Amino acid sequence: MAKNKGRSSRKTKSKKGVKLTSRYAKIIVEFWRYVKDKLQTGYLFPAGTSLFGEGYVVDDSQHIGERTLLNTVKQLNPSVWTHLFRELKGADVTKQYGRSLESVYQVKDALDLESEQIAYHYVKRFVVNEMKI
Repeated sequence: MAKNKGRSSRKTKSKKGVKLTSRYAKIIVEFWRYVKDKLQTGYLFPAGTSLFGEGYVVDDSQHIGERTLLNTVKQLNPSVWTHLFRELKGADVTKQYGRSLESVYQVKDALDLESEQIAYHYVKRFVVNEMKI
């Protein structure tokens, strides 16, 4: 097994997928088409250099760094919530399965979480208990 240069990684690979017709994937697919056609690179977020704020030279030999991507997004909107897609998907799954053990495992699988405890937080946050009056 190859070393991961100090980054933590899971021991098993996720086999999860998202349908291209999913509302969560449409924006990313549109952006990918733009990058592939206009920038002609194999990376979704290619690295590059800004030219005095007037342009951007793409370096298609590597992917943009995680910190650079986060800083760029935060400059566009300081109040952006970077886990929005994950939250929306977790909310959809919990609403479908309700407050149950099945819901916890469905959220864990859908979001590829490592523990049921994290999945339970989604269930607790998004499921509304209906009370008959």
